[in-house]
Amino acid sequence: MKKITTKWLKRQNDGFTLIELLVVIMIIGILVGIALPSFLSQVGKAKGVDAIVKLDNLGKSQYSYYGENTEFTRDFNALNFTAATDNENYHYEILADNSSFNGAIHAAIAKNRRLKSYVNVVYLKDGQPLMCKTVEVALSWPINLFELLQILNDVKSNPDKYC
Repeated sequence: MKKITTKWLKRQNDGFTLIELLVVIMIIGILVGIALPSFLSQVGKAKGVDAIVKLDNLGKSQYSYYGENTEFTRDFNALNFTAATDNENYHYEILADNSSFNGAIHAAIAKNRRLKSYVNVVYLKDGQPLMCKTVEVALSWPINLFELLQILNDVKSNPDKYC
């Protein structure tokens, strides 16, 4: 039987050419360029979900605190909030008003422009505490007291917008 040898079979033993390696590296680079923004977006969403969960826990704790003390508090310790109130992603703040508004606003202020800020509101409606869902708001870091007071006034005038 005759042995078949061709250029292709001989070249296969020599390894890859520089062009072939560059094409493979380019394809990998394109795939990374497509996948990386999606991955970073998902990481940002996960950080946002973490902030929402913490605000929901603050809201539930504030609701319980009002049931026991008939007032709202700004004290994180009184609400058994053991997480850091300031980390690399968010700064957490509580605005409590027991006079004109009679409620509390819990804010997670994003420290990174790619993350979103959120608030959670607990207030009295018809003499009963009402806990609202956590919603996205336009707050930026560093904390601007005027922006926080604007949110407080907005919640005072239209709390149903946040519920």
